[in-house]
Amino acid sequence: MIWRTGSSPGAASGRLRTISGEGVALHIDGDLPWQPETEVLVVLGEIGHRQVARARHVMSRGSIAVFNLLTHFRPFDLRGQTRYPLFATTEVRSLAVQSRHPGRVLDISLGGLAVEVATNPLGKQVEVPLHIHGFKATLPCEIVGVAGEEGHFILHLKFASLTPPQQAFIRHVVDHLQCEAALQHAS
Repeated sequence: MIWRTGSSPGAASGRLRTISGEGVALHIDGDLPWQPETEVLVVLGEIGHRQVARARHVMSRGSIAVFNLLTHFRPFDLRGQTRYPLFATTEVRSLAVQSRHPGRVLDISLGGLAVEVATNPLGKQVEVPLHIHGFKATLPCEIVGVAGEEGHFILHLKFASLTPPQQAFIRHVVDHLQCEAALQHAS
């Protein structure tokens, strides 16, 4: 994905063709919405494992676009909060078609969680019931990203309109995991 920022933003998607220390070439799907010398953000990788770098568009030839890297690639995390590994069984309940998808939680933050499932639920609105540390909550979520293929999907979920008890549940879980991580780091 390539994003142009500034007064006239634009975006294009494509596939990595080649990368070197100072440049990157991408096979672009469709037309580029900018000209050479335009500064952009180049985002590579799957959701949850993306890398981002600032770059300048140098030239295009056919469907290949070449960019000079202005910065090194660094992790790109839209979640914005620290993620903590959490391995718990759950199910993702699709609200659109009333379907249930067994899965396991991979990580959690104050803003959302990642869940691995075998089948991709229909619709964006889901519920995820959790039973952790003796407490239970069913959390309303929005699917903001899906990675993987049939039989192995990673759903990236953002919490949606949590009630005060649901917020307290999430804070309790994250605080507990944060303390565990601090203890492991101190050992």
